Amino acid sequence: DLRKRKMRRRVASFCWWKKAVMLALTMVVWSVRGADYEHGGAVRRVLFGSCNKQHAPQPLWATMSNAGASAFFWTGDAVYPNRSDADALETAFRLQRLRPEYASFLETVSVVDGTWDDHDLGVNDAGRDAAELDRRRELFFDFLGRTKTRRNGTYVSHRFGDDLVVILLDTRSFRDSYLVPSVGAWCRGVPVIGRMMPLLAALVRLSTRWLGGFGDVLGEAQWQWLERELLDAADAANFVVVVSSIQFATSNPSFESWGHFPRAKRRFQDLLSATKPKGFVLLSGDVHHAEIAKVGPLTEVTSSGMTHTLATSKVTRLLFPPLLAFFRSHRPHPDAYATQLNYGQIDLLPSPAKGKEPSMVVSVRGVDGLPILPTVQVRSRPYGDDDGDGDQTTCQQQTPPSL
Repeated sequence: DLRKRKMRRRVASFCWWKKAVMLALTMVVWSVRGADYEHGGAVRRVLFGSCNKQHAPQPLWATMSNAGASAFFWTGDAVYPNRSDADALETAFRLQRLRPEYASFLETVSVVDGTWDDHDLGVNDAGRDAAELDRRRELFFDFLGRTKTRRNGTYVSHRFGDDLVVILLDTRSFRDSYLVPSVGAWCRGVPVIGRMMPLLAALVRLSTRWLGGFGDVLGEAQWQWLERELLDAADAANFVVVVSSIQFATSNPSFESWGHFPRAKRRFQDLLSATKPKGFVLLSGDVHHAEIAKVGPLTEVTSSGMTHTLATSKVTRLLFPPLLAFFRSHRPHPDAYATQLNYGQIDLLPSPAKGKEPSMVVSVRGVDGLPILPTVQVRSRPYGDDDGDGDQTTCQQQTPPSL
């Protein structure tokens, strides 16, 4: 009996020490945890863009090559394959990589990454039910030159010293179907009818906007990851940029957006309020026009249309301007949108004086490199914080200084 009691004490002692060691290791791992990619040194300019047809003229790359940027992030739809199968997607990515103007641009930046949207999957309006999702994701990683990880999704984070954290969300791999499933990919390849399906899908979303929805956008694993990233970024960087391929704050139900998934949208807003990232702004693409949205403390800048916009097609040029004019409650100014070719630019400005907070300017620019919308001035203060000296973000007509 004495021998058994001594053995039990030894086992209990061992278990206690084992738990203590595991707890210490966990705390060490948590304390050194950071963004997926760490980039040393200061960053002063970052570019972003979306909606780029691999076979269309691409005049923006020449302008962007002369911008003096350190990084570029795709915010969705880097290519538009002509079929829905993965082989067509592979061909589209290969053709884009071979574009000489794109290859020349890549030589001017040190960081290139991005998140995907439905056309990067090869299936219009697609979500987690898309066929061959793993293969399509690998093709996207190959296009970016990103190493495949164990993570089941395209979401990723980048940290540029103490200046900036960029968090790219995956709004496709885990997104549930709409309450009324989209017909956007139906009849693909069928003359006339196939080209009308995306417009029919927009009409269905518009007519069923009152129904709401209960599905998710990110999936639970990505939600947990995002919370950790925002908590880390709140203490690590002056500015936090989150990229969502689809729009978040828009009041226009004809487009794909978080508004069709109200529970997920509220959860994202609650998460921002709880974690309070500093200098926060949301970027998006997808909609084939540029736009600024501001709802409460959240500011969103959409850059969409590197090779085509709503003004390119005769049909969309006729149908969508009335919708853009009617659904305007999310904009700080009713005319804060544009339909010419565009890309986005982020400029991080140094502190004007010792002890003063730095600022960041986000702008949407045209082929000539000049802003086509009011620029967004972002202050390095916690999300939702208003100390009586104005909001975290303001929109104004100004041109950021040359670097």
